Amino acid sequence: MGGLGIAATVLVLALWLLLPVGPARRLVRQPLILLVLCAVAMAVLRLPGALPEGGPGQRAVSLPATFLLLAPLARSAVLLLFEVALGRRGRRPLPVIVRDITQGLVWIGSCSSRCTRRASSRGRSSPPRRS
Repeated sequence: MGGLGIAATVLVLALWLLLPVGPARRLVRQPLILLVLCAVAMAVLRLPGALPEGGPGQRAVSLPATFLLLAPLARSAVLLLFEVALGRRGRRPLPVIVRDITQGLVWIGSCSSRCTRRASSRGRSSPPRRS
């Protein structure tokens, strides 16, 4: 998750720098809080002896940590698109419902692609079962 963590951090920092000071900059709070929670979850996963390798505790922390990593990536990308790229064109802003639907689709897509990738990588290591 190292590369994704760096990408999430860069996106959140870019969002912080590109949004104007004021109410628009408050939109950075959510991705920042999610990123900090991800760092806490990753620290728990990396503590030696805290969670048994491959045990239920590690799996219970790993899934939320993955979500907490992908959520700020998705939120920052949507905010950069709508608030920075499209928001500075001088036209009237897009309706909030368009932003919300786009945000939901991006979150679902990013989380489902990650979970699908994890499931397919697990399936390769074991032979198919026949009943």
